[in-house]
Amino acid sequence: MEDDPNSETKISPCGKENLTNQAITFCNYFENKGIKSGVYASKDWFNILIDVSLLEKYKIWLAEWYVSAPTVSYKIDLWQYTNKEKVNGVYSPKYRL
Repeated sequence: MEDDPNSETKISPCGKENLTNQAITFCNYFENKGIKSGVYASKDWFNILIDVSLLEKYKIWLAEWYVSAPTVSYKIDLWQYTNKEKVNGVYSPKYRL
C-alpha cells in the first residue's frame, strides 16, 4: 500500500481503521483459499496509516529505503531497502525494484 505522489486520488484520507480493515479483508480472502498473504507498505504507512499490530498473523513486507537495517520495532518478513535495484532481463522502469 502506498500513495502515488502523482495521483489525484489518495488512499490515506480513508482513515487508519478503514485501511487496516481493508488490508485484513484482502489477506483473509487469500488465506481462506489456502494462499499465504501479507501487506506491503512503507515505514510511514505502517507507522501512521495502518495498525500493524492487527496484521501480525500475515506477512509484512516493509519498504524502508536507504538505511543499513530496518528501523521498526515490529516483526517484518521482507525488507525492501532500495527502489534502485535492477534485475537482468527486465528493462521496463515499471518493474523497478
